[in-house]
Amino acid sequence: AYFYLGRALAQPDWEELAVEVGRVFNGRISAQPTGYLGYLLSLQAQQAPFREIVISAPEDSPGARALLETVSHYPNPFQVVLFRHGANQRELARLAAYTASQPPVAQRPAAYVCRNYSCLQPVTAVQDLQRLLEENN
Repeated sequence: AYFYLGRALAQPDWEELAVEVGRVFNGRISAQPTGYLGYLLSLQAQQAPFREIVISAPEDSPGARALLETVSHYPNPFQVVLFRHGANQRELARLAAYTASQPPVAQRPAAYVCRNYSCLQPVTAVQDLQRLLEENN
């Protein structure tokens, strides 16, 4: 959980805490790995290319929902998805500062697809988002 929260909120110390937990419990995990599936998934996520996706909209709207639904058709255990909209944008920016620089585009919902917080150009069309998710999966 620490690793995924660290990725979602751009908190590297939380990601490091996940690594430290693994070090502390290494003996137990090695002896009984099936009892630690959540940790093993986190360990795998630490090694895999990780993706952050931010859907940014002026408000919760059909266009924003279409982008969110598109993301749901490309499940990936090594990604976090955040929905930034009018009602939560301040609070989300407080928790995940990088989202403050990911506004809607020309008042239209936009999707930001990122790897290690390095983002591609935002897209507003479902077809463009599908292409990005296929290319960067």
